[in-house]
Amino acid sequence: MATPRPTAPPAGFADRLRRATTDPLQLDSWSLPSRVFEVRGATTVYRVTFTSSQAQCSCPDFAHRRAACKHVLFVL
Repeated sequence: MATPRPTAPPAGFADRLRRATTDPLQLDSWSLPSRVFEVRGATTVYRVTFTSSQAQCSCPDFAHRRAACKHVLFVL
């Protein structure tokens, strides 16, 4: 049986990962039982939630791309 080939990260992933580690982000609050995190950016607090199968964020980037944003990557 062949080993599955790794897939390339989505377009823009490297930039979002860089911003998750360099932008001034702060974890304001979290609830581990419900897996909800509030991440403060420069001007706004966004809510990051994790389910058993996916992550979601309330920011415009996540709403547009439906892929991991810098807030999700910051929490991870």
